[in-house]
Amino acid sequence: KDTVAPALLGRLTLHRRWIVGSVIAVLGWPLQALALTRAPLTLVQPTLAVGLVLPLVFGARLLHEPVRRRDIGFVGLLAMGVSLLAVAAPPQTTATASIPALTAALAALAAVVLVAFVLTLRPGRLDRGLLMIIAAGVAFALASMTTKLLADALSRRTWIAALCWGLATAAAGGTGLLEEMSALQRRSSSNVASLVFALETVVPVALSPLLFGEVGNANTATLLLRAVALATTVIAAVSLTRTSLVIEALAERPHKA
Repeated sequence: KDTVAPALLGRLTLHRRWIVGSVIAVLGWPLQALALTRAPLTLVQPTLAVGLVLPLVFGARLLHEPVRRRDIGFVGLLAMGVSLLAVAAPPQTTATASIPALTAALAALAAVVLVAFVLTLRPGRLDRGLLMIIAAGVAFALASMTTKLLADALSRRTWIAALCWGLATAAAGGTGLLEEMSALQRRSSSNVASLVFALETVVPVALSPLLFGEVGNANTATLLLRAVALATTVIAAVSLTRTSLVIEALAERPHKA
């Protein structure tokens, strides 16, 4: 099918590799939330790209091929970008924007996901694959931001707020997963993975200064360093998602019904 179908997740549960990968992702989420209690979203979100090194090693094992120099170069570039982010990152804070501003920003992101999803249902010559990728990337970005809010609520011991943000994270993450798996029916694994990663990284980092006060006393040079570090990290990660070894390791393409 060309549209998003919830039954797709049911079919995916028949694939062992998909189940293993999903379990690893779920188990990694509490660690992400814990990291957000100790470091800013500006640093934590791009650092998730380090996880791409594991598929690279796994892909080499599957294909019985050596890791190419170019791939090693991407790993080195990724390490450099993350290191620069750590140096230039603002201090961790639990401050947030006003409730109207925060609500408006989160609602806008949710609206982007909803509109992209609705457009995939319309007949015509729309690029449904691209719309699904946009919906997935923005949904994952939204999940990262609600995870940040969950971490802040846990730090303040406001349990009801933590529960609400946890449910919002589950909804956004589930939507992102379904959209991403549906996009894989229409686009290559490398194309989907690279674009989704770019969106889910850049969107939260771009909004974090406005919504979470993650600026600190940064001068122009520090802000420029953060921008360069973020760009370096994203470019390296996107490049890794397009290498044959990573594609093979991540490839569990759902078949069309």
